[in-house]
Amino acid sequence: MSTTTATDALGAPAPVLSFSPVVLSVPGRPVDLQVRVSAPATGTGLPVILLSHGHGPSNNLSSLNGYAPLANFWAAHGFVVVQPTHLTSRTLSHLVADAPGAPDFWRSRAEDMTHILDRLDVIETAVPQLAGRIDPTKVALAGHSLGGFTAALLLGAGLNDPDTGSVVHLVEPRRTVSAAVRDLPQPRPVSSIHTVHSHRGCRCTARAW
Repeated sequence: MSTTTATDALGAPAPVLSFSPVVLSVPGRPVDLQVRVSAPATGTGLPVILLSHGHGPSNNLSSLNGYAPLANFWAAHGFVVVQPTHLTSRTLSHLVADAPGAPDFWRSRAEDMTHILDRLDVIETAVPQLAGRIDPTKVALAGHSLGGFTAALLLGAGLNDPDTGSVVHLVEPRRTVSAAVRDLPQPRPVSSIHTVHSHRGCRCTARAW
């Protein structure tokens, strides 16, 4: 009798390339959008994971430098992981404290992910040894804490705008999988998800099948 372990099922991890920052100029954004890209050193047709960080006091966790073990794990097993530094990052607080949308920047966070998808070709070209290796039709969204809230918005959650009271939808149709980061090291297809999340007066509810 043989036993298959999680490591066996995943296969041997590949060497990982990590490159940062890739700098994207976004009109109207108070500072440029910077991302880190982690990818396996080999392979083509690679699916993409956009990983949205949380909103915590750490300078590194709430930025493109956070979640290194998780990003490295995913990249080692065949994914291109793109991590933006959102305007909520502690590393930017001295630059954007008075910018519209502060301090939560919930709309800007979702827009960051859309800008990344709009310019995947630019990112792919900017990262050494990555050009021509991404499959832009296979995109997953993942997030931790407030990043999970961001992923929920892009999944199709309706959010009650705390300023106007109206319901806002920022769904991103190009994503194929969405998930909140909890304890699982791997992204996996989501057959159903129901999320209710409240943050500083913003409340969003999402259901997808």
